[in-house]
Amino acid sequence: MLSPEANELLTRVGPGTPAGQLLRRYWQPVCLARELTETNPKKRVQIMGEELVVFRLRSESGRKEVRYGCVAEHCPHRGTSLYYGDGITMYRKLLREQIEFVQRGGEPMALVHETGKNRIISFDSTKPVLE
Repeated sequence: MLSPEANELLTRVGPGTPAGQLLRRYWQPVCLARELTETNPKKRVQIMGEELVVFRLRSESGRKEVRYGCVAEHCPHRGTSLYYGDGITMYRKLLREQIEFVQRGGEPMALVHETGKNRIISFDSTKPVLE
């Protein structure tokens, strides 16, 4: 029989827990592909204490292949839900823009420079501003 401490260590899977960190190293099934259709392309799921949105990608330039993705439900920039409207498409566009910006030698938005002063790069400027 496990002690209460050992049971707690093995059964807690939220972010930052030892069991949660271990399980996050492996693929976890969260949704069946048939649950995501053209008329219903996204679904909220919760696994290991995290709220996620699973989505079906629109075919680009007439391709027939279907692609799927999974992101944290809440945008790290503003905390708004990516489930509503076209949030996932906008978030993917923002990430693509930030990757291209970094590839050109810039720094990504919300990069913490001085953690003691909590100074970050603003969205529209590379000049650090207080948040």
